[in-house]
Amino acid sequence: MAEADTVLVKLHEHANYGGTSAEVKGAYGTCDTAGYRLELNTLWSNIISSAEGRGWCNYATYTNRNRDYAESHFLPTPSFGARLNDNVGIIDVRYR
Repeated sequence: MAEADTVLVKLHEHANYGGTSAEVKGAYGTCDTAGYRLELNTLWSNIISSAEGRGWCNYATYTNRNRDYAESHFLPTPSFGARLNDNVGIIDVRYR
C-alpha cells in the first residue's frame, strides 16, 4: 500500500532559505538510502538557490540543467555557489 505524500525537500528562491519557497513531496514515504530523483520544472530550475531536507532526507546531489555538472551536499544547503545557483535541473535526495 502506498503511503500518503510526504514532504522530502523545501526549495528556496534565494540563498540562506530566503524568498519564495516550495515543498516537493514523494508518494512513498520519507527518504531511505535509495532516495528520490526530483526533476525540477522550468521555473524552479531557473531560480533555486538553497534547499532544506525534510524527514530522513539529509543528503542531496544537485545536477545542473545541462546535466554536465553535479555537486553533493548534506541538507540543509544554504547556498549552491556560482555553478549551480539558479541552475539546477535534477535533485537526487536521500538518507545518508
